[in-house]
Amino acid sequence: MKQFIVLILLAFLFGNANAQKKLILPVLGKINSDYWMVNFMDEDTTPVKIKDYQCGNYTYDGHEGTDFVIRSFAKMDSGVYVVAACDGVVFKVVDGLYDRNKISDKNKKLGNYIAIDHGDSLYAYYAHLRKFSAFVKSGDSVKKGQKIGLVGSSGNSSDPHLHFELYLGQKLVNPFVGNCNRTKAGFFEIQPNYDTMFRCIYQGLLNFEPTLDTIREEPKPKDIINYQDSFIGYWCQLISVKQGDSSTISWIDPNGYLWARYSYVHSTDLRFSYWWTFIQNPAYNQNAKSGAWRVEYAFNGVKIRELSFQLNAKQGVKRLEKYGVYMKSNTIVIPKHYAFNSINVFNISGILVKQIAIENNIYSYSLNMLHNGVYFLQMGAEGKFEYLKICIVNE
Repeated sequence: MKQFIVLILLAFLFGNANAQKKLILPVLGKINSDYWMVNFMDEDTTPVKIKDYQCGNYTYDGHEGTDFVIRSFAKMDSGVYVVAACDGVVFKVVDGLYDRNKISDKNKKLGNYIAIDHGDSLYAYYAHLRKFSAFVKSGDSVKKGQKIGLVGSSGNSSDPHLHFELYLGQKLVNPFVGNCNRTKAGFFEIQPNYDTMFRCIYQGLLNFEPTLDTIREEPKPKDIINYQDSFIGYWCQLISVKQGDSSTISWIDPNGYLWARYSYVHSTDLRFSYWWTFIQNPAYNQNAKSGAWRVEYAFNGVKIRELSFQLNAKQGVKRLEKYGVYMKSNTIVIPKHYAFNSINVFNISGILVKQIAIENNIYSYSLNMLHNGVYFLQMGAEGKFEYLKICIVNE
């Protein structure tokens, strides 16, 4: 009888061990490329104090799961799949809630989510999903790796991410094995490394002053800056910044000379953050040179990122005359061989006042609609422009 009881007990323990080593990561893609793990479950039950499964601070107070973050709302819009971590049966689906939250609000909780019974008393919640993205319904059976929804920012969320929450019976459990995991048990087939390495995962250049909201949307990067643009902004998306780390941005002109530099010392640890800065467009200064400029980002004094851009500075010379373009009685005359396809007219303050599309077999364009004064014609394509200073006189 004792031998029989021992065999049953061993079988029970062996079954639980198998149940605890069967999950895959719940986001489709490559870790630290398509998505990043930035907040683990908080293992410290003391209020205010925090501790992740490896005794570090990659969590926040009271966090009950693991966060898999993607880089932007633009990436969210492109569709990032959430997959079932294991075979199971769906027992709850919440869908249809707003999915573009940018401010954390605990009252909004999980937002859109899918709950799955993975067997052996193991239950998982896949939360903060995109609106109307659930591919399954309550009662559906799912297979490991099956697409069940899309990453979003519904509920208590400030950026697009998946919140993955795991229970064994009614007990909240941490899926990662580590020195500070209270349950001392892991649930992944292959547990990813505990990675706290600094990264700039994405960067961009803008022709306006950036804000946090615009950066979160991942605006289309600019590689051409014209003299009428007021600002040039640079932003970088950072992973694993520590208090005391420094970020430095340098603006370099076409001759390799330093135009401007700005440094900032980070005052707190940041697992996932945005850093940006901007300068007034150097083209407002008549000494600024047109050509290939570059911006360099350095972290703790080491350059890790660089972007190049074409700066088109304001020029008051009659360069268009070499192409045979000239003015006659407030009319632009263009030679037949001229290859450019548009004319921009700027006033003396650099404000665009007229755009003219050059049509086939038409070689003169009247500017009589303009008020008397001095103007600059700009003609070109793909960031390469030539200029002509003109004077409009209406009698």
